[in-house]
Amino acid sequence: MYDYIILLCDISVPKNLRTIVHQYFSPSEEEVAWATEMVELAEEAAREGKGAAVKDNKFIGPPMVKMARIILAKHKKIALRKAAD
Repeated sequence: MYDYIILLCDISVPKNLRTIVHQYFSPSEEEVAWATEMVELAEEAAREGKGAAVKDNKFIGPPMVKMARIILAKHKKIALRKAAD
């Protein structure tokens, strides 16, 4: 699976094509909700001095938190690009 596409000379790319690219590569609402919850649970566990967070009897480890942060960063970056269009 690809995480990005390179559009040469973004200015010359029609806006509708940029919109399609943003839609395709944007995380879904469910992915953003999941990522937000994972980061919040991990940060709460850290504030409380716990070694790890747990959700539904499942360990939320560093790889999951890292993936969640990547999803949220991608979501934010695409949202900023959309706002600039």
